[in-house]
Amino acid sequence: MEQKRRTFLWSLSAAAAGLAGCIGQSTEPAQTPTETGSPSHTPTDTETTTPESQFVHSGDTIPPWPTETPGTLPLVAGPSVEADNPVLTAADVTDYGDVDYVADPFMFVEEGEWHMFFEIVNHDRRPDAPIGHATSDDGLEWEYDQVVLQKDEHTSFPLIWKYDGEYYMCPPTGKRVELWKAEEFPTEWSKVGNAIDVDYYSHDPVFFRYDGRWWLATDKDNDKVMLYHSTELEATDWTPHENNPVVTGRREAARQGGRPLVVDDEIYFFFQDLEDQYGDKTRAYRVTDLTTSSYADEEVASSPVLSEFGVGWNATTMHTFDPWSLGDGKGWRCAVDGTASTEDYSIGIYDVPTVDPTHAPKNLVDEYGATAWYDFSHGLDGVVFDRCGSHHGTIRGTSATRDTTLGAGRVFAGTDEDRVLVPHEFPELLKSRSFTLLLSVAPGDGEDARVLDYGKRSKTRGMRVDVRDGEWAVTVDSGGTESTVRGGDATTPTTLAIVRDGGYTVYADGEMLESIDSVGTFHFNNSYTVFGGAMTGGENFTGSVHGYWLLDDVLTADELGAFAETVHE
Repeated sequence: MEQKRRTFLWSLSAAAAGLAGCIGQSTEPAQTPTETGSPSHTPTDTETTTPESQFVHSGDTIPPWPTETPGTLPLVAGPSVEADNPVLTAADVTDYGDVDYVADPFMFVEEGEWHMFFEIVNHDRRPDAPIGHATSDDGLEWEYDQVVLQKDEHTSFPLIWKYDGEYYMCPPTGKRVELWKAEEFPTEWSKVGNAIDVDYYSHDPVFFRYDGRWWLATDKDNDKVMLYHSTELEATDWTPHENNPVVTGRREAARQGGRPLVVDDEIYFFFQDLEDQYGDKTRAYRVTDLTTSSYADEEVASSPVLSEFGVGWNATTMHTFDPWSLGDGKGWRCAVDGTASTEDYSIGIYDVPTVDPTHAPKNLVDEYGATAWYDFSHGLDGVVFDRCGSHHGTIRGTSATRDTTLGAGRVFAGTDEDRVLVPHEFPELLKSRSFTLLLSVAPGDGEDARVLDYGKRSKTRGMRVDVRDGEWAVTVDSGGTESTVRGGDATTPTTLAIVRDGGYTVYADGEMLESIDSVGTFHFNNSYTVFGGAMTGGENFTGSVHGYWLLDDVLTADELGAFAETVHE
């Protein structure tokens, strides 16, 4: 056991110094790690992706169905470091009165020209929602053009594609899924007909082509997946799937939330999570079986791809995801939307990483059960990698640093704009009675601040790590009972640990501060972790975070002390 621990602690110190990561535990192309050891390339925040103009979508069918795998898949994304998010807001719309918000963005890229179609909402106009259009040279900076499609009723969710030389859009209205065709792209559209006209509200439909036929996916009652198919795109008599609804009782993943992908022989859906609130986040699912009489899917390991950020333009919801490939090895550019508060949607741009995480030796991951491993060494494309799985996080603001004692990290400047978000709950680990959490942090000005917040924006927090009066303050909350441990020197670089072994014991650099026996399991409610300040803003942290590890093993005081000495030497 001692030899095993020494090997483990040596590997932890190597990761804290940015020398190793974790093995990917998913078979998805986007999550495949490189060989064990040092990253082949550790990008800096000043680097940019290859110019998008070098990859041109062209031809009679855009995007093609299916496409060949363009390097990684867009199953993890973060705020574009090149875009000034949000890129489109209600204030940009100049021809539809006093607009309340813009949402549901879908891009279309052809011959280097970028187009975006989106819902415009003005509650004082009739209709209250037409479809607007904007243009861009690179998918980063957008200029509003005009309203391009207006019905007599509300419409939204303007998925757009090109097939056999014609441009199509499917903006729904009520119980009808309508197919529209461009008379003069992108500004003049005419209705082809109703693909389906049903007895329920068919929200946010998507079309795609797979296995020689067209498919239409929508939802019923926000918790049922409904499928239809046709051999002809412009048909008005689409056939219902034999097993409709093909999924039931799944409010967290039934209503479509973005453009479906057909890559090689696999289909990926992006669903809105409505479990807690409308448009809470966007989840990714792989379809494992699709015929006219069968359907099955599974959530991918890196899901959700979008989540509320707690503060800023996307503080409370994110519910649309439209990824476009920039070419093999160049990543993806994605249109997204979010709200700062109820019904004030705006539109942003996310990017998909062009590099993959490296991994730690497989024997260590298997033997010690590392559930998540963040060493904060990557910030390119707005992503922080989990190097022992697929629980990646997203970065907004912050900057890269390398401390002589703690290794690679992210610097927080004490503003709401600096945040790292890990949108995963880790229920299997954190509901257990034995685990260890490790956090390496270097305070800056020593002022009171929130370093880590775990919970849900509108709910009780399960865990908080604060700087208070020059000490560390670690709070654990079970939803009805909370307890706070204070101590240690919060003016110097420290590795904190919360060890769950029945109760909770808090350590600072291997020195026990106090034990908590009065609090049960962490409070859970679709929880996630925010670094850099309070989840709802304020209490902003000035300093740097260098590592965060979640282990299903219990480390003793001596082992934690050895770990702290190793990473701080």
